Amino acid sequence: MAIRPEIQEAISWYSKNRLIYKALSKRVANIVHEVLEAKKVNYHSVAHRAKSLKSYKEKASKEFYKNPIFEIKDLAGIRIITYTSNDAQKVFDIIRKTFEIHPEDIVDKSQELGTDKVGYRSIHCIGNLGKDRGKLPENIVFKNMCFEIQIRTILQHAWAEFEHDRNYKFGGVLPKEIKRRLSVLAGTLELLDKEFDDLSREIDNYALEVKEKTETGDLDIPIDSTSLKAYMYKKFGPLVRLGVKPYFDQFDKQLLNELSIMKIRSIKDLDDIVPKDYIEKKSKLLPDEQYKGSFFGILIDIMIIHGMDTYFNKVLEDTALGLDERYIEFYKGYGLNIDKYSNRILLFPPKSKAKGS
Repeated sequence: MAIRPEIQEAISWYSKNRLIYKALSKRVANIVHEVLEAKKVNYHSVAHRAKSLKSYKEKASKEFYKNPIFEIKDLAGIRIITYTSNDAQKVFDIIRKTFEIHPEDIVDKSQELGTDKVGYRSIHCIGNLGKDRGKLPENIVFKNMCFEIQIRTILQHAWAEFEHDRNYKFGGVLPKEIKRRLSVLAGTLELLDKEFDDLSREIDNYALEVKEKTETGDLDIPIDSTSLKAYMYKKFGPLVRLGVKPYFDQFDKQLLNELSIMKIRSIKDLDDIVPKDYIEKKSKLLPDEQYKGSFFGILIDIMIIHGMDTYFNKVLEDTALGLDERYIEFYKGYGLNIDKYSNRILLFPPKSKAKGS
């Protein structure tokens, strides 16, 4: 079949401009990364691509395109994959504020399915960089150019990969049993997506409840990663402002186990053993230090001050502890005979980076 002249013209045009659309997709992906990080929104990945010449030719050749150069708007594509549907909606709200999104080109595949069907779900929209961002010198080359953004969850992406991208075509007539199994699979993924959404909300609500309790002094809460983090922010805010890193995520399991060994099992247990002058004394150590430490280091301090022998013999067992040499005097200030464990301590000179406190 002969290719219509307007299609041939479009293919020639796109072959000359594809690299610009590739650059546009990368620019948009970078902006999306920056904005989502700034907004602290959870997401799995951001991918970008320019439509291949083969795909463009196939799409442009469809009968309903009269002028493909102006009608096909997904030449630059960005795909954002989130963990939950709730996160996907948050991302979409941010995207609408970040770029100039065309209202007539917003498609929610979930709405297209209606209430009686299951299957491929995601949010698709078409937009451009917008007037303000488009005026920047580095973006002038992208003037009047559109891009497509797809937003979907990991499970929605898995279904899309299975149904579309891996060439499993389910649009034709299939045996009833296969169609039934496909519907069950799609429905199961949809239910799992909803369950992840519900669990995510419950975790957020729990975190909010813990934060409210710690702020009002209700500390009779079991220790876990969420309650411990909320308490540490509240209790040791002055040290964070001096440079202490407010994290211990990479040590979560280890830390909770160590606190349990020390018989510290609730936030109240922990609060009861924090020395009243700890923040004041710790603050005096921090200004001249290159390594300010973290929440993990603070908790090590508290465990040592509360029960030095238990910490060295049951928590550390046969391993060593790295300390800035000034911490020896710091611990002695609490009446501890820290010298008895000198063979278990690796001393670092002041302003050097050390593990532990």
